[in-house]
Amino acid sequence: MDSSTLEQQVRRELLVIRKSRFGLGIETLTEAPVITGLLGEGNTHLAYNQLMRYILSSDLDLPVKAAAASLGLASDKDTHLGRLVEFGEEVHLDQRQVRRYSDKGIATIAKLIATSWTTTGTPSLEATLIRSGLDEITLAIATHRLFVVEMQAVEVTLLRGGEQTALAYLPDELEDDEDWWVHQVPTAPFVLQRRGQESVRIVWKGEMWPKIGVATHGNFSDTGMSFEVLGTTLMFHLQR
Repeated sequence: MDSSTLEQQVRRELLVIRKSRFGLGIETLTEAPVITGLLGEGNTHLAYNQLMRYILSSDLDLPVKAAAASLGLASDKDTHLGRLVEFGEEVHLDQRQVRRYSDKGIATIAKLIATSWTTTGTPSLEATLIRSGLDEITLAIATHRLFVVEMQAVEVTLLRGGEQTALAYLPDELEDDEDWWVHQVPTAPFVLQRRGQESVRIVWKGEMWPKIGVATHGNFSDTGMSFEVLGTTLMFHLQR
């Protein structure tokens, strides 16, 4: 899983907050959609509490302490420079040294947020199998993700008799009243005609590993169906 893009976005937002007059607060988080989306699903109060928890529950080494001070968590100064100078006086460093430590601390906090955020924001994929006929199975795939998490198109491949056939997944996007979530459902589900032993591979790659779920409707007792999940991949195995 590559979280570098998210990490960079979070870092940029933290640097903007650091430069603001009063530093980190509920109001400044309204201008940080990535952090707010990851930590609060759009709720700035929840995101603020989560961010405070991330910072205060870290090891609080000198870089993180410098970042916390420059963000205004340990200073009432109303300028970034003022906060750097005040912290520098406490640890006997000049403001340029404090800024360098703060830069390192900001990077640490950004990585922590991008890699350890709450599982409620994890992208999810739900695959539903429906026994629609004696030798016919309908497969529907639905996904949802926070808008700040970049995910690639879902890849669906039919594997039969040593051959691989890519199946086109053309999703419709459902509107979200709060515009924080992207919900996608299939324009039309896949209809699979069983002709022997075959498998279906579903892959959803992106910035985060998705949570994958499976649901079935109907009697599959005579299909010898099994499935497995590994990372970003879901595999269905069917036997006639």
